Amino acid sequence: MRNTILFLLWIFTFSSCDRTSEMDNYYLYLEKILGEAPDASQQYVLVSDYSCSSCKEKVYREIEEKSSTKVYIILQPRNKVIIQDRFREAISENRLIIDTARLNLEKGVIIDKAVEVQFQDGKWVVRELD
Repeated sequence: MRNTILFLLWIFTFSSCDRTSEMDNYYLYLEKILGEAPDASQQYVLVSDYSCSSCKEKVYREIEEKSSTKVYIILQPRNKVIIQDRFREAISENRLIIDTARLNLEKGVIIDKAVEVQFQDGKWVVRELD
């Protein structure tokens, strides 16, 4: 009985040591997918290929309109080839990254609507897009 209680306390101690906030998860994800620290002057738009159709199509149209001020990241692509064909120009201009390795799951970034991540007032801010 005593060993069981000590074991449970030990597990609780290690499970509560993870102080990674949701924002830290986004930052760490961007760092991993970009291969370097995110640029504070850049806006990043993350959209899952599993997001609601109207949500992702709005972002997809924005990518096609050649917005040069944002970097777009498509998480969990259903059909990589179709996305690559549709956004070939954006990919070649480094405005679009497709997360085929599903790094978002590794970093705990799971979204159902598109989000924008940007540096404001000395900190990284995540804002859900309509």
